[in-house]
Amino acid sequence: MMYQGIESLVENLIEIPSDVVISTNGVLYKEVSPKAQVQISMWTLNSEKYSSITKGKRKGLEIVKSNIEKYIKNGNLTFLNMPLYERNVKDIEEVSDFAKFLNIPLVMRPIFPANGFYFDQKLPSEVKHKILELNLNGANIRYSNTTNEVPIQKYFQKNETL
Repeated sequence: MMYQGIESLVENLIEIPSDVVISTNGVLYKEVSPKAQVQISMWTLNSEKYSSITKGKRKGLEIVKSNIEKYIKNGNLTFLNMPLYERNVKDIEEVSDFAKFLNIPLVMRPIFPANGFYFDQKLPSEVKHKILELNLNGANIRYSNTTNEVPIQKYFQKNETL
């Protein structure tokens, strides 16, 4: 969100009867209109693994977690996006618990083989089973393996936490 003029673009889009979703890795925080939805990528809650996946600083995860809370406090409909692949499938429950603690939705999507990421085609049934189990226990997870999607607010209500 460091692009010059992004604030005015977001403000103008919000005035149009449409859904504005800002997708970010969460490393940088920029206050936006509370009407904007913010999707933040959360690969894992393991600091070492997070740094390895994102090629970022060791404290990057803590910065992202802090920025998530800032978006929530700003009144933005905030949700996490967990791109799924071989190395982070075992982190589903922990990321789900984090989203549940913050009272925000979690969207999970398998990623396609690229740049060294790989998603085994056998995993979707295992992932779907785990997500169903977590949702039955109060989680708010949406699993998607398609690009033909309805805007997120059609599925989730505004969070009222923090």
